[in-house]
Amino acid sequence: MAAWLRWLLGASKTAKEDDQRNVITMFGPCRVTIQEGRFHCFCKAGVHLHPSTSIDLSELCSTCDHPLVEHEDVSDHLFDLAHKLSTLEPKSTGSSSSVPAIQLADTGLSNTISPRTRSIKTLARLIDEHAVIHVRGTPASGKSTMAKLLFRHYSRHCLTQRQPKIVFAADWKDWVENNMDTVGFLVRQCHQLGHKIQRAEFLNEANDDLIFILDEAQVTYSDSFFWYSVIKERLAATKGPRFCLFTSYGSPSTGSPDYPKTTTPPILKREQRISLIAPHDHVGHDLCLFYKQEEFKDAVKKWADTTDHTIGEDVASYIFEQTNGHPGLVGAMLRYVALFYRDHLKRSGVSHITYQHVGDALENNRELFKFLNYDVAGRSLPSKARLQGIDPLIVGVLLRILTHGSLEFNRNDDALEKCFRLGFIHVDEPEEGYMICVLPSFLHARFVEYTYGLSMMKPFPVTSYPNIEALALKVLQRFSRTMLCMAERGQRYGPSGKPRPVEAAYQDEFYRCFAEEVGPGVGIVSERSCVGQGRIDFHIITPGWGFELLRDGDRLLEHCKRFEPQGTYHQSILQGLLTDWLILDCRRSMPRKLYSVPKLWRIIFSQDYSRVRILNGDNEEIHPEFFLTNH
Repeated sequence: MAAWLRWLLGASKTAKEDDQRNVITMFGPCRVTIQEGRFHCFCKAGVHLHPSTSIDLSELCSTCDHPLVEHEDVSDHLFDLAHKLSTLEPKSTGSSSSVPAIQLADTGLSNTISPRTRSIKTLARLIDEHAVIHVRGTPASGKSTMAKLLFRHYSRHCLTQRQPKIVFAADWKDWVENNMDTVGFLVRQCHQLGHKIQRAEFLNEANDDLIFILDEAQVTYSDSFFWYSVIKERLAATKGPRFCLFTSYGSPSTGSPDYPKTTTPPILKREQRISLIAPHDHVGHDLCLFYKQEEFKDAVKKWADTTDHTIGEDVASYIFEQTNGHPGLVGAMLRYVALFYRDHLKRSGVSHITYQHVGDALENNRELFKFLNYDVAGRSLPSKARLQGIDPLIVGVLLRILTHGSLEFNRNDDALEKCFRLGFIHVDEPEEGYMICVLPSFLHARFVEYTYGLSMMKPFPVTSYPNIEALALKVLQRFSRTMLCMAERGQRYGPSGKPRPVEAAYQDEFYRCFAEEVGPGVGIVSERSCVGQGRIDFHIITPGWGFELLRDGDRLLEHCKRFEPQGTYHQSILQGLLTDWLILDCRRSMPRKLYSVPKLWRIIFSQDYSRVRILNGDNEEIHPEFFLTNH
């Protein structure tokens, strides 16, 4: 039976007061397993918040979303913690105790979660300075965990200063079922926690100690009054209640995307916006949802502390590069490694896992994505299950973002809008007035390439491109001067909204132009969606052609040797996977050295990227100079 921590919620108060307070029910670890019992749910401490002592065990745990009946009894150490905290009596301030918030925050988070102390303190500072903070992130990107960490931060603050009053809202069931307006719902939440405020006084300066942490706040987008009146008014206020809103989608500048055309929406300043990654420009903070490098290391360490194995730096580096620090996918990748360890390494006595042990498993798309689709973080992936089939328009959007890196957001594109609201893509505003759509991480890009690019392959149009040289020329003729110049200025964006590195400009443009030239669905595997060693930049599957792109002849001889006997790619040649190849040396100056290599093309761009010439390794012209497009 679960432990009922009634004393935490002021059980010593009168019955009338007690009825207005939420009851927190604590449970032990979740017993749910997946993949035929090989993997256990990550939840170590089930938590349920309810306005009465009656509870339906079919309801879901706040930690893992599995039914409460699947959880064990609460552990003794959590029970003892609750008892100790229950002895802390608040000072008499004329208002009710904040202890319930303390208990929910302290018992609702697993000890394997990184506390992200610096980030949470920064978030609290921003809330204090700006009154309204909007945190946007796609599913499983760490929003709810950050909201709980913020709650815990304020709750521990309450232990010493009894300020501020915290209202944490994550369950919007009553709001939806009773068709409530947001202000009325929040006033009701205040009353249940013992904060006596009236609707008419909601925005009064006297409520300066009131902070609302609203998780899953995208449900309030339909309440135009809340965003147009309440949030808009708070943007210019210095006193009164403050809001931190966590949403799975939304406009970077206006929050809600659903304003009537006749209204002027609130405009959030750049310093009031928290996105997947830190802002590119200086806005007074570097806060983001995704783990920074140090937070990621802490998360890996905390994970390892609960297991019987350690994670090598090369494995951790691979996971960080693939996920870009996406908290949900970081946890999922660690669980995938743990599962592989349990099935294949534990019996052999391995306790320190390196890339050599698990590299093949990490790069096995079929097994990895099969696992992720069952993992709690799998809801972040645009899977066929989440699509409930295959919608060609949505798949087209995902593939366009994959090949372009980003797309300009267009509200009139219904498929793009649907991807936006489902959380398949993230919308950001890297420059004022310029909103882009991106995939949340490189792992998402890899998923899209595998699921919708490779698993649904069309035949290669060999009649249009009888040899690799014909294909290469057609792709190069589609290169865009505009895109190359944007890349040079750091204005070309990729997964997570990160600016693409300048050295990747030619690879990015080749990938985009290949898709435009041959059409969607022709199988291409790109190194850019993976970070493993020994991969050719682009592998066209059906004809078995490969392209290696260089910048200014960087390590040219080393790349040439990869195709020779004993070279990195030679095994693929022997196996018939690589039947022909070209090395494309892209540059803006004439090379001095000559290399009589039959598979080498020198792609010479003019300084302004307006024109291009194609030479061989002896600097002899293969194709006359032509102009690049300007789109």
